[in-house]
Amino acid sequence: MPGQRARALWLLMAFVLLAGAATLMAQPTRELVSGETRTGTLSADQVAQVYTISGDAGDQISLLALADNGTELTILLTNAAGEMVAQGTGTVMEGFGLPEAGRYYVT
Repeated sequence: MPGQRARALWLLMAFVLLAGAATLMAQPTRELVSGETRTGTLSADQVAQVYTISGDAGDQISLLALADNGTELTILLTNAAGEMVAQGTGTVMEGFGLPEAGRYYVT
C-alpha cells in the first residue's frame, strides 16, 4: 500500500509539472525588441511584469517604465542565473552595457 501511494503521488507531481510547463509555453512571447513599446498591467495579484531581452557583451540598452497613475516603478535586470546585474530607479535605466552575451530578464 505505501508503494502505491508513493507512485500515485509521483504521478500527480508529474502531471502538475507537465500542466505548468504547458501553461508557460502557451503564454505569448514577452521578448523586448528595440524601438517597440510594450504594455502590461500591475495589480494586487500581479505585482510585476517580466520581459526578456537578448544581447551581446557590451550592447547598450536603455529602458523606460511608466505608470499612468503616478506610481513610482523600479526596473530590475537579471541574468539567466537570476542574478541582478542592474537596477533603474525612477523608472529609467539608460545606457547600460550588457556584461556578457545571453538572455536577460527585465522586471
